Amino acid sequence: PPPRDLDLYSYYLRGSATYITWGKGAYYLGLGAAVGAASGVLGIGAGTMMSVGLALAGGMPHKSMLGTSFAAQIGPGLAGAWAHYRLGNLRLDLVPALVCGSAIGSAVASSTAVGLPEEHLRIMFSTFVFGLGAHALRAAKRMPVK
Repeated sequence: PPPRDLDLYSYYLRGSATYITWGKGAYYLGLGAAVGAASGVLGIGAGTMMSVGLALAGGMPHKSMLGTSFAAQIGPGLAGAWAHYRLGNLRLDLVPALVCGSAIGSAVASSTAVGLPEEHLRIMFSTFVFGLGAHALRAAKRMPVK
């Protein structure tokens, strides 16, 4: 077992202790705060940012990164939706169809991803993030300067 003075036990999973160091704990707390803030201010998906942050932390299998990222999206999604609901910025008529569609898509894609090799998932993820960045840069260049 890891030394208790340097590690923080986070939870037990399948009978083996899973722990994070204080430094990693601070990184994940900061990552969560940054993702939540960026998601709230910019309206960009927390999942992509969280996945990139988890990938940068290193040492986590891609499939674990996906599952952790999905779970971490629950808080920012609910908090952001509640804030926008209170401000009158939520189209409640669209929510049921979007929730059902995204739940089905996530379930099917997650089931498929579990069967893919780690290397293929990492390549697909990196390509997707690169494509998002390239698209954002092209869009930014086309925006008129005021």
